[in-house]
Amino acid sequence: MEERARILKMLEGGKINAEEAEKLLQSIDKKMETPDKPKKIILTKGSGKKLKIRVESNESGKENVNISIPLSLAKLVAGFIPKEQQRTMEAQGIDLNTILGHIEELESTGEDIVNVDSDNEKVRIYIE
Repeated sequence: MEERARILKMLEGGKINAEEAEKLLQSIDKKMETPDKPKKIILTKGSGKKLKIRVESNESGKENVNISIPLSLAKLVAGFIPKEQQRTMEAQGIDLNTILGHIEELESTGEDIVNVDSDNEKVRIYIE
């Protein structure tokens, strides 16, 4: 329920629009409906590239999250990102599951996958 209230406050404050709020609320509903299933992990030799996730505080300039993982482990590690940082990314419209699902396509772009600069934090996801 706390997540719903937070989304509604963001909508009320004009930080997100109604469409974004609806998507976020739907993603919460899906999480509640779908119980976590044990994940089957198959490790294969990767390209040597890494998925980088960085979250930096705008106030202090301090990195709150600095994750660098082989692409072959990206899906596994997504579950270890602190819940608070996941909420921050979700509130900005960043869906890690969608990103990881399209990782091969995104790998070829050479650009940041996500680069969000909000009032409190900067979130950057890219492949290096």
